[in-house]
Amino acid sequence: MLRRRGGRARSGRGVDSDVLSLPRDFFAFDLASLETYLVADRVFKAAPRNMRWIPSPARGFEDAGLDMNALEAQRRAAQLGLPLHVPLPASAEVPRAMRAAQYAAVRGYGGTFMQLCSRLRFAGGFDIDGHVLESLNVSGAPRLFGMELAVSASDDRHDVTLAGSAAWLAGEGVGRLPALRIEERLVCGHAAIINLLDRLPLTG
Repeated sequence: MLRRRGGRARSGRGVDSDVLSLPRDFFAFDLASLETYLVADRVFKAAPRNMRWIPSPARGFEDAGLDMNALEAQRRAAQLGLPLHVPLPASAEVPRAMRAAQYAAVRGYGGTFMQLCSRLRFAGGFDIDGHVLESLNVSGAPRLFGMELAVSASDDRHDVTLAGSAAWLAGEGVGRLPALRIEERLVCGHAAIINLLDRLPLTG
């Protein structure tokens, strides 16, 4: 059972079920979300060392934030100076990649994995869900990840933890993804995150 602040967050009997022990600073994301890509580099570079990276399916939130149309996406990416390849359908879920993201987060490289997968999906057009390990090999970072990552992508026990993360985040006041909490400030959606990062001097 998940608890709000003041209790210990649990995600059931999935793999790594005790990892959500009330992080002060976190970035919650869905790798299927174009909005995650739009802020991935900024958040990764600005994140403090104690940042908790929390993969979570966006569909369970009141505003899933997965329905940005292609023209709007191109406009926003251009404003941010980001290359963009919009996969079709753009909002297709990536459950295997999300399981791998959970594995990576628990093992201390969740931010690196999030950044790489976002780039591969939305800048490179790679199928990060069908070929998780192969896509990462193309990125030039195979030494960061191993065969354990590919195994984790097929381990559906991670789905319980991911669902638990979504419930915990909702209890913390998150209404959509991506969401960033830092220095007691919580913002949701790429525009709000960029606005916060522009105003708040952060150091990694």
